[in-house]
Amino acid sequence: MPTEATSSADLVMRTISSAGWECYVLGVPDFPVREQDIAPARTFVAKLCKALQNSLKLVPEIFLQYTQLELGDAAARLSAHGREWMPNVGLGVWPDRAAPCMYQPDDFLSLGIGERPRRIMYQLFHVTADIETRYRALQVMLGTGAVTALLTSESRDLLISRGREVFLPNITDVSFISFDYYIPLLETGTIGVATKSQMDVWCCGASVYIRESPEDRGIVITSGIPLQPFLQALGGELRTAPERGWCFPYSHLKSGGAQAYPESF
Repeated sequence: MPTEATSSADLVMRTISSAGWECYVLGVPDFPVREQDIAPARTFVAKLCKALQNSLKLVPEIFLQYTQLELGDAAARLSAHGREWMPNVGLGVWPDRAAPCMYQPDDFLSLGIGERPRRIMYQLFHVTADIETRYRALQVMLGTGAVTALLTSESRDLLISRGREVFLPNITDVSFISFDYYIPLLETGTIGVATKSQMDVWCCGASVYIRESPEDRGIVITSGIPLQPFLQALGGELRTAPERGWCFPYSHLKSGGAQAYPESF
């Protein structure tokens, strides 16, 4: 289980070139991340979410990717908090990949020596508890590689309804059409080439999307609204070398010494 960890390292967030929504990555060595290494990112993500909630009334909906729960003690963390978090099961969908379907003969005939068949689905657990409990779940699970968060000013029911409208029509295998919800799974390769209108649709009305992405070895943050005012308020310094991105002194994040968050744009 996670314990209080300390870190003196500054937090570095890379800017990813993208066609539509702005996109950033908080790099990690690998998932699961050691407690002493994830502390800056946990602090940053929590403060960013709180700032967006206070200024723009964006509320996080937290989802946990089932395929990542086999790593480290992630499953034990979920099990310990299951009654409190009240998770229910849905399906994660990659917008730019083939729709989920059961195995076909070709899936096995085309396998090379030592290769494993494709995953047929990416299940998610939705933390359905109250907002403060969701923030606690975010803190407990961030670093396991399982967390996806969609920040929206609209209702949970509307987010889920839009997800069904967007993703369900492309799923023809009847084994996958009865989940409670369908949520996008995004990586930087997809975000980088997606248009703003595609991102708007895929994110189902959410304005900010955060995902621990094993594919990118980091925490992906992508937004349809400008985040620069919030990043500056959190003490971020924009840098152009050795690569474009933001640097956040951890001492500043931990002390809470941030400027007033923007009220509007």
